[in-house]
Amino acid sequence: MINDSDYAVDSDEDILQSVLDEPTFQLDVNAILSAMTKTENSPIMNMTLPKIAARRQEVLSSMNLTPEKFEEFERKLQMYRVVETADELKHNQLIRWIPLRSLETRPYVTLGGCLFRVKYNEEEALHIVTIRNVKKFVFNIKFELNAVFQRLSQEELLILRAVEYVESED
Repeated sequence: MINDSDYAVDSDEDILQSVLDEPTFQLDVNAILSAMTKTENSPIMNMTLPKIAARRQEVLSSMNLTPEKFEEFERKLQMYRVVETADELKHNQLIRWIPLRSLETRPYVTLGGCLFRVKYNEEEALHIVTIRNVKKFVFNIKFELNAVFQRLSQEELLILRAVEYVESED
């Protein structure tokens, strides 16, 4: 059986706490500038961790989940951001998703896997996302038929922390 812990050395809570609780966070200007000039980071440029959490909660709230399921999903997706369009997906990053068809019967968050490839299928007008899970199994999902979440990378966390630092100076 695959568990959430199979995907990371540190737990999501540990990574988040290390970012949030570090009062002497060193702002490495070169690392921040490098991260911010990458176009792949543009979806989070003006975001903060609270804004990402609010958007995630908004998406989960729209699913009419029971309070228990909402809490479970929020816990499992704590270090993940909502991916609005397939263009926002970053290769070699962990993604999880909620199949929208499961919402009426038995909603669940998949364990997900590492993003391998995104292709547009013109016949179906859908993006086919190829994923490899921790057991090296490769499979496809249809982006538009799922609520997709991508785990925040260390680089994204650096950008978010820098944005929060700048906003707190105002």
